[in-house]
Amino acid sequence: MSSLLLFLFIHILSLGGNGSSAVVPVDSGSKTITDLRIYMSAITDYQSNNNGKLPFQSETLTVPFVKRYIDPTCGDNAGNKGDTSCTDDTFKNFNGDQYYFTNKGSNSQSGTVVEPANTQEIVVYTNAACSADSTFAEYSSSKTDYALFAQAEDHSIVCVDNQ
Repeated sequence: MSSLLLFLFIHILSLGGNGSSAVVPVDSGSKTITDLRIYMSAITDYQSNNNGKLPFQSETLTVPFVKRYIDPTCGDNAGNKGDTSCTDDTFKNFNGDQYYFTNKGSNSQSGTVVEPANTQEIVVYTNAACSADSTFAEYSSSKTDYALFAQAEDHSIVCVDNQ
């Protein structure tokens, strides 16, 4: 554990000390990581019920994925930018703001840098896996592989994938 803390401290110092892009380990216990893991489980359930398909279409989310698989208090367009219909906290970030998904599509190369625009955006790449430090998307040859990226409470980038 102390070596991990040392790594994070050195990484933060190398960024000028502000920590805006510091890496949060996947086992950090943050609400953002917990939320992403819940959404991954929902995506797996969706795939099981839809012949392996992912719920992501072009830049939007299959409607009503969030309502059916994550939070039944949400409206049919939940998960798409601008929707604020959810009344429960299941699909809301640590500030109480509703998340939305941005599908960046198929990742065609390793090293794709991913920077969610804000703490509400969850960036999705298909044909992707998280890099070891969660800062970029690695290429995966499987069209059912995906990675979810988000900004954590400290505005660091976190990533979970289904590999």
